[in-house]
Amino acid sequence: MVRFFCPGCWEDFPADFEICPNCGMDTRAFWTDKDYMDRLVVALDHPVKSTAGRAAWILGKLGSAKAVTPLISLIKKTKDIYLIRSAVRALGEIGTEEAIQFLFSLSDCRAQTIRDEIQLAMELNGLGIGVQTTSDEKEIVM
Repeated sequence: MVRFFCPGCWEDFPADFEICPNCGMDTRAFWTDKDYMDRLVVALDHPVKSTAGRAAWILGKLGSAKAVTPLISLIKKTKDIYLIRSAVRALGEIGTEEAIQFLFSLSDCRAQTIRDEIQLAMELNGLGIGVQTTSDEKEIVM
């Protein structure tokens, strides 16, 4: 069964509405000025985690630097390890300096699966790196 979600309150409904019955948002007007990339960025907050994960995956494949900040925000606010992994992979595929620096800041993450994904992202960007800790400072080792 198809469900429709309001992008304002993320309430789901069995039918599509122009005006959300829950929060009053004009959903048609909201989507009118959004291009494909903007719609994917909005989908990063979707309550169905598989939808958010697919949006992250597509954003990574598109490689748009416009997606870096929203992907970083997603990683910072979610506790879902699979969603974090998708966003980390997307940042690695985008490969901007901001994305790589953020991924490097996560290199001491407790979750091995995330550290593995970060390592793959670094290798993808030609940074076959390891992380060394010297005193309180991290250094990239090439």
